[in-house]
Amino acid sequence: MLEIPWTDTRDAEAVQHALREATQMLHQRSCRQGSIDVLSGHGTLLVSGDLHDNPFHFEALLRMARLDEGEDRHLILHELIHGEHLMNGMDFSYRMLLKTADLVRVHPGVHPMLANHEIAQLMKTRVTKGHGECVTLFRDALEFTFGEHCEAVELALDEFIAAMALGVRAENGVWCSHSLPGRAVMPSFDPEIVRRPLVASDFEKPKGGAYLMTWGRVFEDADIDLLAQAWKVQLFCLGHRKVPTGVESEGDRLVLVNSDHEGARAFTLELDQPPPSAEECVLRSRPLNSV
Repeated sequence: MLEIPWTDTRDAEAVQHALREATQMLHQRSCRQGSIDVLSGHGTLLVSGDLHDNPFHFEALLRMARLDEGEDRHLILHELIHGEHLMNGMDFSYRMLLKTADLVRVHPGVHPMLANHEIAQLMKTRVTKGHGECVTLFRDALEFTFGEHCEAVELALDEFIAAMALGVRAENGVWCSHSLPGRAVMPSFDPEIVRRPLVASDFEKPKGGAYLMTWGRVFEDADIDLLAQAWKVQLFCLGHRKVPTGVESEGDRLVLVNSDHEGARAFTLELDQPPPSAEECVLRSRPLNSV
């Protein structure tokens, strides 16, 4: 497996350095076009779903991705923060963002994508997940760990989040993003957002383009058709929705993935081959607890 020099999660200076270096690399990577990463027609892509600070499944994804075999091996990561397990009533999932930054620093095929929880943390807007208000619990952990350096570390984390890709598109027509705009907001969504860098207003609730892209749960066939044509997509790979079985298909070209719970799964796609159907993705997926 790829050897990674993990950053000390309690060293404020080292944490800021790692995050800022990864942020710069995301902005400057050769595959970044507009607000998305665009992959060439060779290599493999490991598609994962919401992770929510699950360290065991994070390690399983690294084993599945086999990043040490070359730079044409790609790994999708998203919804990294705000897990279910607190420590002394605090959410330490900043450490998952830091691990992802460390991966970005050593391998160009690691693709962190924007998700609704990351955007909520960036914008300091309220979001809950069973155990309380996630943004506050996250910041409590930063204050506990970094003390007077908390605000500086938080700024570096925010910059790293803002540098993430809104989505990933491969030349063979595969698309990955945390979600898509839901039916109710499609009339106000501009698909051209993927062709330009994001600006601050894109993250704002309720009409920012990045915000809309990460909250949809109900999709109409007509909207999928519109986005498929606009972005030249044959297969959409999304997260965000609860999928007890880990992976499920919805129609011929939409597959939903979860990688955070006991039934978590992920699947690999060959980028030099036409994309499989959504149902074929389900059949080729692997449970992360078996990796």
